[in-house]
Amino acid sequence: DPEIRSQAARALGEMAGIDSTKALKALVLDTNPRVAARAALALARHSAPDAAIQATTALRSNDNSDPVLRHAAALLLARSSDANSLMQVAKDASAAVRLGAVLALRRMENPSPVVASVLVNDTDATVATEAARLIHDLPVDGAREALGKMTETPGAPEALLRRALASRYRMGRADDAKALAAFAGRPTVSDSLRVEALNYLTTWAKPSGRDSIVGLWRPLEARDAEPARAAIRANLGALLASPATVRSAAVQAAAGLGLKDLAPALGELAMDAALPAMARVEALEALFGLDAVKFDSLVSKGMADSEPRVRARTLALTSRRDAAKARPMVEKALQNGTLWEKQAAVVALGTDKSTNAKALLAPLIESLKAGSVEPGLALEVAEAAKAQATNPKERSVIDDLEKKGKYRDCLTGGDAEAGRRIYAHKAEVSCVRCHALKGTGGIVGPALDTLAIKKDRNYLLESIVEPNKAIAQGYETVVISLKNGKTITGVLRSGTGGQMKLVTAEGVELTVPLADIDEHERGPSAMPADIVNKLSRRELRDLVEFLASLR
Repeated sequence: DPEIRSQAARALGEMAGIDSTKALKALVLDTNPRVAARAALALARHSAPDAAIQATTALRSNDNSDPVLRHAAALLLARSSDANSLMQVAKDASAAVRLGAVLALRRMENPSPVVASVLVNDTDATVATEAARLIHDLPVDGAREALGKMTETPGAPEALLRRALASRYRMGRADDAKALAAFAGRPTVSDSLRVEALNYLTTWAKPSGRDSIVGLWRPLEARDAEPARAAIRANLGALLASPATVRSAAVQAAAGLGLKDLAPALGELAMDAALPAMARVEALEALFGLDAVKFDSLVSKGMADSEPRVRARTLALTSRRDAAKARPMVEKALQNGTLWEKQAAVVALGTDKSTNAKALLAPLIESLKAGSVEPGLALEVAEAAKAQATNPKERSVIDDLEKKGKYRDCLTGGDAEAGRRIYAHKAEVSCVRCHALKGTGGIVGPALDTLAIKKDRNYLLESIVEPNKAIAQGYETVVISLKNGKTITGVLRSGTGGQMKLVTAEGVELTVPLADIDEHERGPSAMPADIVNKLSRRELRDLVEFLASLR
């Protein structure tokens, strides 16, 4: 009986003073995976330096089909091998055996960097990726050189490449900076990895102490930024010819590294009407931070540009540099500018302490109080009014207006692209966890595709601010009390055929027979009631704008 053999192997592993090595070795080769796994774990508890043959045989015959047996055999291999014998295992013809060698290395007190370096170059993607995890995550610093060179390997798995990039960053030599920049300029790898490489170069001189992959505190000393600057310069052409996300990261890297000699190129990008508006705006911002004089030379062109967002950003940056110079632009924008320009102008008025600025802002504040301010400007006017307020009473008047308005100043005027980033990346609200878009995301809440065709802005805003006021049909929550005393809460999918089907907040689908239910009642919306508290008013407005764009 396999279970008797399994329990016998377990008992032998727990017994001291009995030489059970021979019996356990035989059981490691048992055809039943449960028996073999128990025997391998038992043998690993004893001193069996010559059991590597049994471990590799078990790994080979298992061929990765049973993860428990693989774990047990790898543990036995770790306890019965040294660096020399493990090197032979790392060259085995079976990928399953080589994967076992990687797992065995992870269990060793001092993993061999030489063996790890061999395994990270394995022809099997799974073996190589696990070796990369071993080297970076554990870590095995002596094998970082081999891992770092994997940035030059075309078609390597993303998990491996992320660790290869991180290793280049941690080693921190001039050649590593060159490798990161060359990788970022390579069109054959994913944009997300190219951006990651550029982010490493951006923080090259002052590295974060937090490991970006495993999240552990692994501080690095400050270092010279020049290798990163030189690497960016050498690959500038490829970087600026890349897709928008990569180009944006390259511009930010140039600004972060203080590459003033790139100011002319940034100026050309900012004024290139063929580029997307956001790419041009980012180039303007980088130029402003790098070379204010060069920026000044482009102000007149920027204000005459055909793209409203370029004009608005030029105005905003000019006001930060010289409020007096920007004042005529502000006045002109308020008279006949687009919404983007008017928003930038009002923000500028909030920071300009001159009498002229206050005079321009005063009628806007009065229109805010009267409820007649232009839609899309209310939030900027309220912020500017509070910034210019000279006493608490003036600020409290604006605060009271905001409370009475119940976030009405967030209905229009947002940035849809900024809202998309909030939906996809802001962890505090985790929109994508519950709401899918184009097939990506959770199923707890309704999908967002074509949402704006069916719902207006008022509904979109209300669904975020007061999620319990109107719950989308088919997404009502239910609280079920079972006869065994347990309680289940989830989104009700159906209640027919003698059962209730629901989806929990974790996205798990459950089927509960009606016979098991004591009682059930409608629950609150699955959307957290306090989610609005995790968004600034600007973020809320951007999110509404994004949702309103989904047609």
